[in-house]
Amino acid sequence: MVSIALDPFYNCILGFMLAVWLVSTQTYRLEPLLKRLKKRRYVAVAALWVVFLAYAAFYVTDFSYSADTHDIDDAVEAGAISVSTGVNPYEQNVIPRFASRYSADVQWTYGHYNYLPFDLLVYSACEEALGFLGVPVWFVVMNFIFSGAAFFLLYRMMHVRWFSLVPVAGLAMLFYSFDNGSLTLLLVVASVYTLERSKSHPEGFSLILMGLAALTKIYAVLPLAVLFLFVVQKSVANRNWKLLSETTAATAVAAGFAFAVMLPFGVANVLNSAVLFHADPVERAGTSMGGTLLGELSIGDGSFFWVSLALVVVALFAGLGLRNLNDRVLLLMSVFLMVAVKSSYAPLLVAGVFLGLRMRDRAMERRIAQNQPEAVDQGVPDNPPPSSS
Repeated sequence: MVSIALDPFYNCILGFMLAVWLVSTQTYRLEPLLKRLKKRRYVAVAALWVVFLAYAAFYVTDFSYSADTHDIDDAVEAGAISVSTGVNPYEQNVIPRFASRYSADVQWTYGHYNYLPFDLLVYSACEEALGFLGVPVWFVVMNFIFSGAAFFLLYRMMHVRWFSLVPVAGLAMLFYSFDNGSLTLLLVVASVYTLERSKSHPEGFSLILMGLAALTKIYAVLPLAVLFLFVVQKSVANRNWKLLSETTAATAVAAGFAFAVMLPFGVANVLNSAVLFHADPVERAGTSMGGTLLGELSIGDGSFFWVSLALVVVALFAGLGLRNLNDRVLLLMSVFLMVAVKSSYAPLLVAGVFLGLRMRDRAMERRIAQNQPEAVDQGVPDNPPPSSS
């Protein structure tokens, strides 16, 4: 019998993002909505500031509550200590975790490190540098730095004002301050920023950065796969064999680095603890589970994992028919978020980044259409800007 553990907040955020994305594809529905929102933008921004300041006040005055209701900081601290003492956290049961974050009587279990090695190495170095602040303060400080840098890069890419971005970014930074997804966020955003702004080999460096993101949390493999196919498709369509060779080289560099950082811990140990673990309901019994209704089915039915995997693969290749990179990522992330068992809210943040970038693209497309009504779409794909190679 399936134990239903739906997460209302998770489902509401996911549903909202899906609705915004789908509505944005319907221009005749989007234009009236945008006009109404534009008239009320000051009210919306003011409401965001109120929510942000209220949450910030709660966060500061009751910091211990936030610390007690998260276990990722404990897991990362234990992983960092393991590295410094020569213990392999992918092989030894030294990582504390609990199934429910909101229980007065928390039942702790110990297992392996469930995040990938680049995450472990970066946070171990951070603990060495800021460990004197104590746990979880050093962890929170580093996450503020990572997410703050990510939102700064987003600001450089998005056509928004600081006054509008600060409450949104602030809420996200506070909410994810106890989640090592902040490092993944920075690497994903840095990859997209490089793709759009770099004047030297943007695709290659972007793939390497996205590969580093995929070496922190497994869900970052999704935008990596989309980006790889996107660049390959563009190079083949344009007969740009130099770009194709650079893509192959960048992929080889990312794969080589992945093998190098996994090797000291044992490649099989890492794959079992940080990849296959997420597909095994028995192994996940001591951690947070649930999420969407489809994600719940994967807990009670072992065969549903293969169904979920097939749906994700279909979504990946179905995206080849979409011109826009952000649309492709959103399609794949949407399918994944609906069928995967929720480990944390971090994947929602990555999906939100690509949704914001897609809305930016929509705004640019509308302006171009208004100024050049005779323009028509040609070729595949049309973003990011052409490579300088």
